[in-house]
Amino acid sequence: SHVFDRRGGKKIGDGIQGFTINRHCGIARRWLTSVGEGQMPPPLVLGDLVFAAGGETGGYTMLNGRTGKPLWRFPTAAATLAPSIAAGTRIFAGDFGGTMRAFAR
Repeated sequence: SHVFDRRGGKKIGDGIQGFTINRHCGIARRWLTSVGEGQMPPPLVLGDLVFAAGGETGGYTMLNGRTGKPLWRFPTAAATLAPSIAAGTRIFAGDFGGTMRAFAR
């Protein structure tokens, strides 16, 4: 889910968070990772991977779905506000500069 990432009371960015369900059927936050700034499309969950767009600041981040740690980041010059899609072994994502990219999983 989209969240504000604050550290020491100061906003450092916007991001997503992962949850876990415990043995008592309770929900708890597992991790929170800053991936950009402003409005962002929903992340794309691919098994144990999470592909997230950076929103108004642009760029893409691939996260470990269990830990929330970034595996790689790909910067862009334009905002990345459109939802990405997965087809076969590729992830397709476009930015507001008109560039469409295909990433291999």
